[in-house]
Amino acid sequence: MERNKNAIIHIESFSNPLDTTSLFMVYQKLCSSSAIALYGVMVHLSVPEHFTHAQLTELLGTTHEKLLSDFEALEQVSLLESYHHPVDDSYLYVMKMPLKITEALNHPVLGRAYLKSVGEVHYDTIKQRYASHKVVKSGYESISKPFEAHRLKDFDPQSETHFIPENSELSGLRFNILELKQRCSDLVFPPQLRTAENLKSIEELGSVYGVTVAKMIQCLGDCINIHTLTFDTDKLEGLIRKVKDPIPLPDDPYMSEPVVFLRWLQEGKEPTDTEKRLLSSLVIEQRLNPEVVNVLVKHALDSSNQSLKKAYVETIAASWSRLKITTKAQALAHIQGISKKPEKGRKEAIPDYKAESEPMSNNELDDLKARLKKLGEKHGKD
Repeated sequence: MERNKNAIIHIESFSNPLDTTSLFMVYQKLCSSSAIALYGVMVHLSVPEHFTHAQLTELLGTTHEKLLSDFEALEQVSLLESYHHPVDDSYLYVMKMPLKITEALNHPVLGRAYLKSVGEVHYDTIKQRYASHKVVKSGYESISKPFEAHRLKDFDPQSETHFIPENSELSGLRFNILELKQRCSDLVFPPQLRTAENLKSIEELGSVYGVTVAKMIQCLGDCINIHTLTFDTDKLEGLIRKVKDPIPLPDDPYMSEPVVFLRWLQEGKEPTDTEKRLLSSLVIEQRLNPEVVNVLVKHALDSSNQSLKKAYVETIAASWSRLKITTKAQALAHIQGISKKPEKGRKEAIPDYKAESEPMSNNELDDLKARLKKLGEKHGKD
């Protein structure tokens, strides 16, 4: 589509180091040197608040038509995603990391396009050059010293939270992040700050505390600095932790937000800040789904005289994370399995002969003597 050369543009880039191998070996062949030059400038360009297509064209020393052509070339190889705001007539460009060289060469689309562009001889040469070569271990014997397990004998189970993958996806999040994106003004939440990471944090916090979209937008306004384009997630959590507006429970209370669920268990009594922080850490840090947290909370209260003990809860949470318990059904089944462990001790009941109202028969007396003799032999007594 045509793009207004005087329209405002915003750029969302990434902070990871850029691996340029595939960029110059593969992508440049597929979308031209000028497109890669545009990509490089946009990755490192910090645009002012009123930066336009015309200014970018001037910066690159190209024409508006060529600029649009290079945009499309980058979009086609997934190095760039372009978005248009029809009301403001502004554009958002999201920069994407290039694939690693081996991934690009073996990609079902990019790899085939590159092969067609350079021919089989050049393609094979490049592929062999960047192929990962494994050292042949034939004839060698391992002399490596194994890890000594006793070094972990005093490991604190609560520390397990540090080893849970940070990028594990949560399910059952009830906060409507799509509605927030649609309703929240760009003046409150600028497009440059609507990164995947920030949106994910907002969705997860909303799904812990149970706040409405309107209240979340109100809190966002106090956590975003428009002039420096910064977003304070810690401040956002502090603000929504103070929100006490009740929201409706779902048909199954276990599917509600943990703070809302605890408030329901306490018949409307507001959870303390300490309890809210604990519930937040179970979802945000330990990466337990809200429905699993709710089962854990109910179990912990029932097991500890209605006291939510942090150490006890975190120990169970670490265990459930290792067991990959992700649903309410799995959590309830696990608790039920623990409660059904077989009891230790004697299985055979001893008759209560003293309770008998009639005197024992000769057979019953002989049976009792045999039992007593057997017990005496077992314990080495006559």
